Amino acid sequence: MCRKGLHGSGSRGWLILRRTICVLPLLMIFITFGKASLGVLEMNQAQKGTLPYGPYTRTSREMFTWITQKTELESTILFFKPRAMRLMTGHRSLMINNSEQLSRGEYLCYYLREDPVAQYVQIPAQEIEALKTAHRLEPVWSNPDFALYRIHNSQ
Repeated sequence: MCRKGLHGSGSRGWLILRRTICVLPLLMIFITFGKASLGVLEMNQAQKGTLPYGPYTRTSREMFTWITQKTELESTILFFKPRAMRLMTGHRSLMINNSEQLSRGEYLCYYLREDPVAQYVQIPAQEIEALKTAHRLEPVWSNPDFALYRIHNSQ
């Protein structure tokens, strides 16, 4: 009689309960990701599909185009995102954060926006001004987000 109670009609109720308990977390995950995706979609549509930063903004594309068209392919560009520079232009690229390493490149691409990441991986703005005054950096191109300098290394 005990065995029948475990495997009888009562166990069907436990089976339904166990399945519900297993499916409920998955359902919650799908709902959570669905809501997050809808939020990102709404934000993307509000910005008309553009991000305020990154390699595909208008100013970034202008900079990459200028470098591709106006600099020698063999030149090395110093930039705080060297992999992005290499991908978008085909040029060798290095990241430096002090002026003693300027001799490693022919051009310096400086990010002008206030950015918590860029401020730690670029030469400080005050140092850039001093290098321009000392004629080590020659401005060759700029837009609201980037300034490109030709590096004059003393040898």
